[in-house]
Amino acid sequence: GLEQELEGRFAEYVGAKYACAANSATSLITLAVSRYMPRSTCQVHLPSIIPCVVPNAVLNGGANIVWKDDINWVGHAYTLFETPKIRIIDSAQQVLPNQYHKCQEKDLVIYSFYPTKPIGGMDGGIIVSNNKEEIDWFRTAIHNGMSQESESWKRKLQFPGWKMHMNSSQAYVILQNLDKYNDKLHGLYKI
Repeated sequence: GLEQELEGRFAEYVGAKYACAANSATSLITLAVSRYMPRSTCQVHLPSIIPCVVPNAVLNGGANIVWKDDINWVGHAYTLFETPKIRIIDSAQQVLPNQYHKCQEKDLVIYSFYPTKPIGGMDGGIIVSNNKEEIDWFRTAIHNGMSQESESWKRKLQFPGWKMHMNSSQAYVILQNLDKYNDKLHGLYKI
């Protein structure tokens, strides 16, 4: 469907191998915190000037927030948190061609399609990586924890998941805006 088309085209645009589209970037941040945040530390360092959705997602994911004085991230990607195994990057404010090429192989980068974001839509988010196993986990998690067989009656519960998948209407609007995005970038650079 359109969601899979968006995943493929967006991953290619930012230079990653795999992507998983969800109902929002906020949902993806919540899942990432709950999956990767080591319970021994359970602290995410956030810039002190940030939309409330990010701290909400961190708290809902089970971590605590430590505020840091940083405004340099505005308009750019920043490391949300890092463990010895993985780095989670919040790139809700920045989408660039081949952006993932600057990342490490296992990095996970989260983008937002909220109407005010670089590629706006009817909300939605996407997580990209070159790590297929991690993207597959997110794909299962956002589809109620179900396996991903194409025939729905053959799917089996893998773990308790969430109903966080992207719908076709969201994907359609985002695909339309993705088609126009290079022209938009060109116009912004000109300005």
